[in-house]
This record gives sequence, C-alpha cells and structure tokens, in this order.
Amino acid sequence: MPAILLQSNNINAAQPKSNSQVTPEFVNNIGNIKCKNTMASVIQKAWKTHQQILKQKPVNEVGFKELKRESKSVDSNTKPDETSYFYNSDNKLVGLTPKGEPNNQASGSFKSLDRADDRFVQLKVNTDDSSERDGEEFNEFSTNTLTKYPSVTNSVFVRPDLVIAENGGETLNSKILDGEKVPLGDFKQICADLKTMHQDRVFANDIKPENMTIKDGTNMVRHIDTDGFSDRNRVDSGGNEIYPILYTPIYRPDCLNSMINSASYKWAEAGQAQSDNYALLVSMIESTQGKFVSSNRGHLGGLTTVDMKRLDVSRWINNNIKPEYQKDADKMLTYGRVLSPLNHDIDKPLADQIPNLVDMIKWSS
Repeated sequence: MPAILLQSNNINAAQPKSNSQVTPEFVNNIGNIKCKNTMASVIQKAWKTHQQILKQKPVNEVGFKELKRESKSVDSNTKPDETSYFYNSDNKLVGLTPKGEPNNQASGSFKSLDRADDRFVQLKVNTDDSSERDGEEFNEFSTNTLTKYPSVTNSVFVRPDLVIAENGGETLNSKILDGEKVPLGDFKQICADLKTMHQDRVFANDIKPENMTIKDGTNMVRHIDTDGFSDRNRVDSGGNEIYPILYTPIYRPDCLNSMINSASYKWAEAGQAQSDNYALLVSMIESTQGKFVSSNRGHLGGLTTVDMKRLDVSRWINNNIKPEYQKDADKMLTYGRVLSPLNHDIDKPLADQIPNLVDMIKWSS
C-alpha cells in the first residue's frame, strides 16, 4: 500500500525550526530600497513639474518655448551662467545654450560666433542686414523639411538676433587654409542629399567651403549656415519666394543668375540646381587637394583656363568622374552650366537633363 502523507491540524505538532535572523545587511538593503523608491518619486514629481511649467510657458516670437536654469558660480563676484533650453510646439528639445565661454572674435558678414561647445554653437545675427530671414518661418522649414537630410546640421532661431545650431565641426575653408585634404568619400552623403533636395525642390544656394564642415571620425561633410536654403514649394500669396536667395559670387558664375531670375519657374529651378552642383563640385576639388582654385574666380562663365591648370582640374576629372560624365563635368566647370535655354531637349523635363554629382563621381565604395 502506498504511503500517504497526513497533515496534522494539531498546532502543537512539531514545526520546523527557523534559523533566520534580522541582520544589519538585511536592514541596509531595506533602507536602500526605500531610498531608491523615494528618489524615483522625487524625480517623477520633478519631471511632472517641469512638464507642467513647459506647457504653461508662452511661445516666443520665433515659435519656441524657453526654460532657463542658472548654474552656480564659485566666485560670488561673477554672475552665474544661464543655461536656456529651447522647445518647439511639441515640447521637443531643439537646442540649448552651449557651455563654452563667450567668444566675440569669430564673425562673418551676417553672423558672429557667440559661444560654442562640442554639441552646439550660439550665433548672434546682424539684424540690420537687409537679407534678414523670418525666424518663425525658418524654424518651421528647418523642423519639417531640412531635418530629413543627414548632411544638414540642425539650426533654429531662438530670437530674431540669436541662432543655436548643431556643431558640425571644422569648416572646409579652415582645412584648405591649413593645406589639409579631405577624402573624396566624405562628400558622398552631401552629394546624395543634394540630389534628393533638388527632387524635393529644395536648394542650398550658398554652397562654399566656409559653409561646410566635418568632424573628426565622422567621414561626412555637412552643411552649416542653413538659413540660406530655399524651398520652391514655399511662396507668398503672389507666388514669390518668401525670402531672398543668398549666394557668394565666386561660387556662382554670372551666367546662372539670369536663369535663376527667369520668369519661368522651371528655368529658375534649373539655374538653382546647376548653381548648387557647380559650387559643390568646385568646393570638392579644392577640399580634396587642400588649396583653392584661385583667388579671383566667378566670372561670366565658370573657371578660367588658368584656374583649371592651377589644380590640374582635367586630371581630377579623369581620376574621379565616371567616363560617361566627364564631358558634363568639364562643361559644368568651364561654362558654369550643362543646361541652358539654347542647349536642351525640349521633349524631356529639365530636371532629368541635369546630371547629379552623386551619380557622376567614382565612389570607392
């Protein structure tokens, strides 16, 4: 007969003896758990308070909410720095004050560097400039359109006179001045993005080594100073672009200006696309060889014979441009354009007749 286990209801029945004791370690563990729970509760309450303040914070004149935090100053005579956090209408952080020291030395025609750290740069804008861009309009354009392109650094107007932008690294202009060469492969993404932009009717307009950067270890050249970008889809009630198109004359041959100012939007877009291609190609030739083509370029057409010889441009084209596109590259550099009202196929869309740099170049991978 199999054995059967009977459970006794007698409370005096033998019970197993317990050897467990309340040790100091056990008490400490309980204390740590309570402490962590308390800290988690404090953090949660602080976050909820932060979100509540953020929701109540009014949007400024360029469309951003700003929260400030003062950092403590060791020196009682020194005013503590304020860190400002900028959020868009969806309460998403889009920028914060760089931690670097103020710097009023670096300046350009329209902006001057105020301060910078590894993540962001803060720029002061010359609000007296006639080409001043509407900050709220640009923020909407930057947030909804430009963030799609990996080679474009993010930037936002936080006030009409202040821009905070992603730190893209060292400018190509600085590298060329130092005689440094940038590998051709580092331009692949920016060329691919330019093709996509033009398909989207977005144009960079002011491409030049000063407006492109690269960070060590990233292997990707990027656009900065992006408030010069334009979108042909964005027009006012009269059908005109809602901001001026900025450009640098030495990186845009004069022959393209008549196309860009054409009454025909198709030819205007063709002019902008070819201007972007020309400026990027010249910048690539300069950056990959560590010196400028010349100090006096930008005449009616493209590069002069002297310019072409200075960097042996013909050899560069032969080494880096696919054979089927070499004539186009030569025409682009010497005449400033491949396509013109006197030289095009009327049966094909203009956009399809403009070669894209990403397709023209012999990429190693």
